[in-house]
Amino acid sequence: MFQEERAHLKALPLEGFHYFEEGTRTVGDDTTIQVDSAWYAARPARIGSAVLIRLYEHELEIRDPHTLELIRRHPRATHKGEVKLPDAERVFNPSRQTHQILARAEHIGPNTLALCSQRGREAQKSMWGIVGLSPRYPDCILEQAAAVALARQIHSCKAVRAMAEQLLAQAVVDLDALQPQLPLTQQHELIRAPAEYAEFFNRLSAANTSPS
Repeated sequence: MFQEERAHLKALPLEGFHYFEEGTRTVGDDTTIQVDSAWYAARPARIGSAVLIRLYEHELEIRDPHTLELIRRHPRATHKGEVKLPDAERVFNPSRQTHQILARAEHIGPNTLALCSQRGREAQKSMWGIVGLSPRYPDCILEQAAAVALARQIHSCKAVRAMAEQLLAQAVVDLDALQPQLPLTQQHELIRAPAEYAEFFNRLSAANTSPS
């Protein structure tokens, strides 16, 4: 009874249907879209345009919302703050905030300025984090951390903060080693005699135990 249909049947796909979640995003001025605290390159989609996204278990697709044509495909990010943007597309596109960040970085020192100057708008959050470490750490410590980050090609604010913490802790240890161990002072005009403390304690105890 199925002979008439047999000629129209096609072979089954090699893999089962891949389930996905679907949504829309707007391409930012750094040419990326943000999905779950991570950023993905969206070129050739125009800045400011809306794109359709499909979230699979291990992949993300960016499609044209009208024709469903595939624009880009990326592996899913494995941690927050990850940026899926090839180096060739990291065009330094300064904004007003970029100039503010670089001014603060220059005030800290040349290494910090060089570290922040290597990134564009897609890294402004990380750049703000680096210059924001200034109130917590001396500029000389941040400069050392930035120099290490440049040598290791590290741009993460979290990594720079960890290096600054280690350098500061080591600086404190070195400073303590240089200071002589002074003996405790037993007699001074600001130190009262033990008899005065005993008298005060006895007077206070008597006042607390006397009937009201």
